[in-house]
Amino acid sequence: MPEDMLNHWNRIMDRLNQRIVMHGLSLLRIAYGAYWLYAASWKVPPDFGQATDTGLWHWINQGVQHPTFSWYQGLLEQFIIPNFNSFGYLVLFTELLIGLSVFLGAFTRLGALLGLVMSLNIMLTVTDIPGEMVWFYVVLIGLHLLLGITRSGRFWGMDAHIAPKLARAAANGSPAAAFLIRLT
Repeated sequence: MPEDMLNHWNRIMDRLNQRIVMHGLSLLRIAYGAYWLYAASWKVPPDFGQATDTGLWHWINQGVQHPTFSWYQGLLEQFIIPNFNSFGYLVLFTELLIGLSVFLGAFTRLGALLGLVMSLNIMLTVTDIPGEMVWFYVVLIGLHLLLGITRSGRFWGMDAHIAPKLARAAANGSPAAAFLIRLT
């Protein structure tokens, strides 16, 4: 009898621990989505800080003045700066997409993947800028991996509603649904 009670207790605790972890991941996901929405808020069109040497323009130029790698400095100088306004809109759109995806838990794995790529890009830009903390970007990368691997949008997120519908459509032969479900 005591062994049955212990097994029952262990099952209860396992379920409780899973719920605690999912609540924690959900809160982390929501806060992280808010961070990306905040990050997008200082990418101000139409010049993205070019006239005042602020915002995105300032940080791109800091990356040129304090290059992490010479090949990346060349990319900034030869491709990004000549196409800066288009690049600014791309960054703004991408950060909004990441923020909304992660905050709402909608296609969270896509948001996590885009956030991972964006965090790597930012890290390459700012690593050698005096006063920048590289470890912050390492943490950002780790958070994106965690949110993507755990499918955190399926708890307290829209993915909880999207994924079952996509699964049914995929089971009925929809290749688009079979692809999209991987992004939830």
